[in-house]
Amino acid sequence: MKTVFLFCCLVFILLIVNIACNTCKKSKSEPVNHGYQTDVSSKNELPDTALMSNLFTLEHTGQVAKLKVGDTLNLLLKSNPTTGYSWKIVQLDSLTLQNTGEKYIPYSTEPNITGSGGNQWYSFKTIKHGNTKISIVYKRPWEKQTTDLPSFELDLEIEP
Repeated sequence: MKTVFLFCCLVFILLIVNIACNTCKKSKSEPVNHGYQTDVSSKNELPDTALMSNLFTLEHTGQVAKLKVGDTLNLLLKSNPTTGYSWKIVQLDSLTLQNTGEKYIPYSTEPNITGSGGNQWYSFKTIKHGNTKISIVYKRPWEKQTTDLPSFELDLEIEP
């Protein structure tokens, strides 16, 4: 009787281990989204930046962009949300700029490579003439500190 009980316990433990291993394998093979919109095409490639007008990157921070009402402003900022950091818009005049889209696009890498990073892409449409500024910081959402963080700022001069 004792042998049968021990055998049943051993079978039960092996069954639990097998279920745990299969669950682990399944979760490793599924893509992780981290709450960002990603490209729905078959490749996680950047939009064709050669075709984008008014494209600004981190190298353009602090500059002045001259646009016209109805133009599209494109921002492409390097990002790696696996570190906990993400871009957060901290200053945006919604009467002058309308956010028309954003998505995180991971670099094309071998499957299941954690930590490879990518780009955060933002698109805005200018809807009113005037001068304004857009400011974005790269921070962890749970941290309150906003000084000494990587940031992107762009002064906008929007003509009619």
